[in-house]
Amino acid sequence: MRFRFLPPATVARLGWRGTVSLGLAALMLAGPSLAAASAGPSSAAPRTGPSAAVPWDRVRSGLPGSETGFSVAVSGSVAVISAPGADEDSGVAYVYTHTAAGWHHEATIPAPAGTVDDEFAWAVAVSSTSEGTYVAIGGRNQKTSGRSFVYIYQNSGTKWRQVAAIGDPNRHSDGGDLFGSSLAITDSVLVIGAPWANSMSGISYIYEHEGPIWLLKATKPDPLDRMGDLFGQSVAAAGSNVVVNVYDAAYLYVHQAGRGWPKATVLHNPDAPKNLFGQTVALTGDMAMVGAPNSDSSGAPVYSSTGAVYVYKKTGTSWKLSQELTPPAAVRGNHFGDSIAVSGAGLLIGMPTYGSPNCGTAFLFGLSDGTWREQRQIADPGCTPGDKFGFSVAASGTAGVVGAPFAGHGSGAFYFRPLS
Repeated sequence: MRFRFLPPATVARLGWRGTVSLGLAALMLAGPSLAAASAGPSSAAPRTGPSAAVPWDRVRSGLPGSETGFSVAVSGSVAVISAPGADEDSGVAYVYTHTAAGWHHEATIPAPAGTVDDEFAWAVAVSSTSEGTYVAIGGRNQKTSGRSFVYIYQNSGTKWRQVAAIGDPNRHSDGGDLFGSSLAITDSVLVIGAPWANSMSGISYIYEHEGPIWLLKATKPDPLDRMGDLFGQSVAAAGSNVVVNVYDAAYLYVHQAGRGWPKATVLHNPDAPKNLFGQTVALTGDMAMVGAPNSDSSGAPVYSSTGAVYVYKKTGTSWKLSQELTPPAAVRGNHFGDSIAVSGAGLLIGMPTYGSPNCGTAFLFGLSDGTWREQRQIADPGCTPGDKFGFSVAASGTAGVVGAPFAGHGSGAFYFRPLS
């Protein structure tokens, strides 16, 4: 995957992620509604994936530049792994399912026909429901069509077919809003970020699943309307709650019958500015987590910072800061909180620039008596320079996934890890 030039503010926010492209890919399909997703006929049949069986172990894609593991998602017994650089930057997504024998490759979802160099699968999300499992796939470049799309796939047994294509409501963006570069999905809600919309102030869109379609229910522009805020660069959803980041803060929206998705509160940065507070967000039950990978109470300069994850807990109708999580003193300076994933069984926090240099690591925290406590550090098994193990993380139930997209000269790797 070739390098791309990004605005300095974006490079600073990404913490070295600016050396790779930042987005999702898709083909413009004729006629999808602005407010609803149109059905699509395509399907993804099982194809050869990075591995046939993966019992809590490492998987590596075959070709340099694939960046397999750039984005990872898991829900129940289904995991989705992105490889936006595969097929000469067209991008693919791999679907894995868990059985008693471990994790097995079930299907490969290729980029929509006709797309070239679009980096499909820059972002992935998955939700297992009573109706089946839904996978949302987005990207960034959208050069083929000139309009960004997020694609929804649903399984029928081991077959996966495209059931919807959701187009950027801003038809004049020419694919430049990064619509779909961040995603979150539940059984009934889909959140799509477009952080480069409106001169990079950003917009987020909330869709609800009604029957066979996804209807646009709320459009959330940057509340501060500031250029460079990148509102929607990170999004999360759980139950009736949605959280969206903005520069130095995060906004929490709660669904209310008859009122839609009004703002419930603002999660303010409790630390110094420029700590990248909000670069990552996560939600579970009555807790919200916000990453600040540049945070450092010692006053160290930017890019030599420790990083922190702030936990906010709902009490009544208020959300209050309840805990600050930091890594052990021995591993300071490596952007703890660059990725976050949470489930009932644990909290995974990535620190991809840790090691000699940038091999990466992740930490697992467990919840005990309402307090998150570190349980163990998960080291990169390969630990070669530049792996960035922990660049992406995902969690559901007792299943955890950790991505190392730059391992093996950018071929990428990912790991399944139990959280208990």
